Amino acid sequence: MYSNHMDRTGARIFAAAIALLCGGVCRGEQPRCSAWELVNPRPQANHLRDVAFGGGRWVAVGEGIAVVSTDAVTWSAVPLPDRSLRGVAYGNGVFVAVGAGGAIVRSGDDAEWESIETPATADLEAVAFAGGTFLAVGADATVLASGDGLTWTQEWPGAVTGDLAGVRVSGRFAGNPAPMFLVWGPSTIALRRLDGIWLAIPLPEGAVVTEAVFWVNSAICATFRCPAGWCGVEQCGPTYFHVTHDGVTWEGLCYGLEQGPTDVVPNGKGLVGLQRYETQASSTLWITPDGWSWFQRQSAFNVPMHAIETGGGWFVAVGDCGAIWTSTDGETWASASGPTTSFDGVAWNGTAFAASATWIVSTPPYWYGLQRFTFGGDGRQWNPSATNLDLTAAGPGLFVATGGSMSYPGSNAFSSIDGVTWTQRSSLPSRPLVGGMWDGERFVILIGGWEVNCRVTCNPNPLFAAIGDGLSEWLAVEQPELGGQSALTGMAYNGVRYVAFGSVDRWQYDRGRILASEDGLSWRHVGDAPGLATGTQAVASDGGGFVAVRGTSVLTSPDGLAWSSVDIAPLHLIGVMWTGDEYLAVGDDGAGHAAIARSPGGSAWTYETFPAIPARLLAVTGGQRVQLAVGQAGVTLRRECHSQSPSRRLRGVR
Repeated sequence: MYSNHMDRTGARIFAAAIALLCGGVCRGEQPRCSAWELVNPRPQANHLRDVAFGGGRWVAVGEGIAVVSTDAVTWSAVPLPDRSLRGVAYGNGVFVAVGAGGAIVRSGDDAEWESIETPATADLEAVAFAGGTFLAVGADATVLASGDGLTWTQEWPGAVTGDLAGVRVSGRFAGNPAPMFLVWGPSTIALRRLDGIWLAIPLPEGAVVTEAVFWVNSAICATFRCPAGWCGVEQCGPTYFHVTHDGVTWEGLCYGLEQGPTDVVPNGKGLVGLQRYETQASSTLWITPDGWSWFQRQSAFNVPMHAIETGGGWFVAVGDCGAIWTSTDGETWASASGPTTSFDGVAWNGTAFAASATWIVSTPPYWYGLQRFTFGGDGRQWNPSATNLDLTAAGPGLFVATGGSMSYPGSNAFSSIDGVTWTQRSSLPSRPLVGGMWDGERFVILIGGWEVNCRVTCNPNPLFAAIGDGLSEWLAVEQPELGGQSALTGMAYNGVRYVAFGSVDRWQYDRGRILASEDGLSWRHVGDAPGLATGTQAVASDGGGFVAVRGTSVLTSPDGLAWSSVDIAPLHLIGVMWTGDEYLAVGDDGAGHAAIARSPGGSAWTYETFPAIPARLLAVTGGQRVQLAVGQAGVTLRRECHSQSPSRRLRGVR
């Protein structure tokens, strides 16, 4: 039913063409399309694990990649096939990066990278430079030392045991001269003097190091988890902050940063720290004047951030999905690689794209709700737009969105010609948006569902159907018999019938509900989607039948009423559109990497995966000439096509 294409490596990862493997099932002549181009985030979307500054250059490393910049704003990618890099440091005029399987690569002034033979095969997690020496650490208490990054010797320090997670440079501590290397792992904290002498720092009984260890103001700071007790201090959480001034006695502190920072850097007034939360796939920013009292700062880090560095008047933080953030003061940050928030909706109005995203607005450990953000642009460059707008649909030259208060974000209607500047047009029933589309002549939207901030008990709102041109008043009809509709994740129109997909309520995401209407105002429940899958689904029409994607299933229907299901595992598809020549569906390859599938009629599919993009695609839009696929962490893929064949009229897509 489908065929897989070979993985691409190196530079081909970013510019691979979809092979035309339809064979005899293709209908008509296929369009000539460019390869899918990653246009956001630039320059690539692989996870970045560490960053360093030196010799006027910034270097960040990650999964099979190094990215380089001279100004912390414009970055270029250097693919390093078969190299999963975890740490990077600068010294003696060269950058040294280390990674999985004992990998070490080195780059000098010519910016070329070379692989270095090493005496170890264990995974290397981090590297630092001080006093003319590089020190790399990793699994199985592996410690490697080098003066030039070319020749490495293995050390066997009795002061360290187990897997080592990091190394950084510390200053004068407990009477020992500065500088020293500070090395740590879950069961180890140790210092290495420049003369090769190791000093063990005992941990409290039962303690496990859970985050980064760092040095500040003649003290060592660490975050411990104590499954066997509370490390001899007052109870303030399962994981919390500790400080030692002498390397023997630890003092437990509770200042809000209970899980500890993953990385820190000085900003002239103290420290700037990154923190990841165990229950959230995001990071926050913290500031401290002394290393002990921490204060949270507002940031838009919406993916896990792994490292932070300063140099050349800039602060740079890097993280998952190619995220690169920059700052001139350590407190106000801007994304150097485009939006990192996940795009969960996207639309094309014939001249511009608009996308919407949801950010969690929270103060740990409690969240207060969701906030909608919109962006507009040409698909290559996104410009931030208004907040609390939920992108509804796009027609020729116009976008429509709903928005309002946090409790009822669908209480007003807005329109925009570019996706950036929005104008309020009219009021709608004060309910959250459920779903919307452009049918070729008018906008059709559904509002109602459950209250946004309802957590325990609440009553479902009745469903309202509304139609309009996006500029004048809406015609709205209430349908209380469809109350409890939680959300619609796809709507389509084939010229005769409207079809909408959604979950029945907030708690039954695996049960897909199908609604149908002949006029866009009077809707009825026509059945549940066949098979089991997640509640996220989308539907499109080629002007005749319908095709819906629902996780590992593709559903097809000739009329929107009777549906059949085909298993397409390992693909997990979420969004689908009809381009005028073929169906395009987006999602992931079952292992978390972006994937795009194609089909001329919805029954036979071919697909392409993007191993260098560890993010699921969530929506796809466009027309015959240009298509855009967007997903997690703001990942955006774009291609242009030049059709050679006549096609049926596009009547409605998600």
